[in-house]
Amino acid sequence: MLGALVDIDGLSYGMSSWKEQLVSTMYVGGDPEEQKEASKSDWALHLMALPWKLIFAIVPPPCFFGGWLCFFGSLVGIAVLTSFVSDLAELFGCVIDSGDVITAITFVALGTSMPDLFASLAAAKEDETADASVVNVTGSNSVNVFLGLGLPWTVCSVYWAFKERTPEWAACYPEAAAALDAAGDFTSMVFVVESGFIGFSVMTFCVVCLSTIFIIMCRRRYLHAELGGPVMPKLVCGAVMILFWLLWIGIVVWRVLRYEKQSFFELAAGGCAYCSAVFVGLVVAFVTIYKSRMTEVQAREAQAVRRFSLRSSQDGQSDERLSAQESGEQRSAELAAAKDPSGRQTSDKDPQSGELGVGHASVAGEVVEGL
Repeated sequence: MLGALVDIDGLSYGMSSWKEQLVSTMYVGGDPEEQKEASKSDWALHLMALPWKLIFAIVPPPCFFGGWLCFFGSLVGIAVLTSFVSDLAELFGCVIDSGDVITAITFVALGTSMPDLFASLAAAKEDETADASVVNVTGSNSVNVFLGLGLPWTVCSVYWAFKERTPEWAACYPEAAAALDAAGDFTSMVFVVESGFIGFSVMTFCVVCLSTIFIIMCRRRYLHAELGGPVMPKLVCGAVMILFWLLWIGIVVWRVLRYEKQSFFELAAGGCAYCSAVFVGLVVAFVTIYKSRMTEVQAREAQAVRRFSLRSSQDGQSDERLSAQESGEQRSAELAAAKDPSGRQTSDKDPQSGELGVGHASVAGEVVEGL
């Protein structure tokens, strides 16, 4: 009856996997053999990440309940880590006397977007069309905006709707309190999210976003490839896009720091300088792309050459592995023949023809088929 309700073998396997997961976290590289060959940099990175490894090693392995326990445990761990990073960034902003907007678009944005960056980089290298990179970027940002903002705002709105008004809330949000009083509601509260610099940030971001889309369209028109292509346009376009990111961070930080002291003429001059810098980068990228323009036939030929070179390198690596395995098997057969006390020949090599026997040839055929 107990066996019908609970999978004892699966539970035992899950507990052993959980124990191995906790033990491997303590070693550099995951096991004692790897730790013996670890360098100083490996040790430094391991010690830096050890607290986080221990925290996430508590998450159960995916063999419990079809992986659902691991899924929800990972969500809880990510939520706790996100809350910690958010509070740490806010405290860091207080220490360096900067606003939450500055820490959000620099440290928090870098920390949360680096995994997406490396995932998109790997997807762009593996996929010929790089569609997976675009899906990864748009999908992650959609989840961040709609789920990461919509769900907390909905929960907070429902929570504050059932709370009685307090003097502290009325003093903190006088405009919202006045709007409720004008509507005849003198007891309830609402969840308030101040816009702050979101309008200015979105407006300036749209400038570099549209410019980047224009560069991608030019690459499609003249190079027939959004990513890769000739070396010079590839490097220039990458540098220009990084410049766009730095320009956007710079103008938002400047706006936040100079908000109370800023005049209209200073704001206009800063906006003109920002747009001029973006325009210069746009022109440089377009000229570089246009000078290296290719026809569709040339682009296809270059892509075919690249595919052939990659396939040749992979075939060369496969041949090297096959040769190494064949030499290892031949050496093992010679050692076995040398150790045979009866003097019989145990090697797979035919003594008269000098060719490999059927057994060795079948092994080599299986290796080739597997590769």
